[in-house]
Amino acid sequence: SLQRFAKKRPACTCIAIVILALQILRHLFHWKIKKYGLRALKVIQKREYYRLFTNAIFHNSWQHLTINLGTTFAVGPALENRIGSRNFILITLWSILLTSLLYIPSAYGLSYILHDVNWRKKGVKGFSGVLFHWTYLISQKSRLRSLPFFDGLNIPSHYYPWVSLLIMYLIDPKNQRGTLMHVMGILVGFLHTKGFLRELLPSAPVWKTVKKAEDKDSSENVDQASLREARLRRF
Repeated sequence: SLQRFAKKRPACTCIAIVILALQILRHLFHWKIKKYGLRALKVIQKREYYRLFTNAIFHNSWQHLTINLGTTFAVGPALENRIGSRNFILITLWSILLTSLLYIPSAYGLSYILHDVNWRKKGVKGFSGVLFHWTYLISQKSRLRSLPFFDGLNIPSHYYPWVSLLIMYLIDPKNQRGTLMHVMGILVGFLHTKGFLRELLPSAPVWKTVKKAEDKDSSENVDQASLREARLRRF
């Protein structure tokens, strides 16, 4: 049931509720979405540092929001169940900040290399950078063989971030700034799993917890299988 799902995955559920609520409020009160997107030029020149966080919780459209919420519930619970709600929230908050901080110099660099000021002038919005961070963690550290992308479509977990990146690009090839944010999420995930962010983010201890949790799940599955077999023999 929905109540049981929320109880077992409180952090993931709270994140989804906050994002959905803000999207509803934005439409009700006609908030200007341009004020909340991550614009490299605004952050550097105008010092609008709040954009480092607000870009992740606002979305361009209901379709954009629906896709990200679907991915949140497809990937988020798998990570939260294994590292705990507290670590999950901590990783998510740091992920929002780190993906944004990496995006800004990348956008500036592409702006000068490609001679296109839109990279640093126009904004990017959405939770996708964090989602790609999550998926990279799951793909590299979990023993899950596959992860769901859309209903009925499972992708091998080790390749999930890269296949997701390609699919999202093919769906909307014009969303180049969004694709750059996706890459930033993968980059943060790479730095995280390799231990470069150990002073900021839960790293080795968390993944020991992941292993213990998965071993526990495996042992419980074996015990349940043995119990079913014993019952069948009695029958």
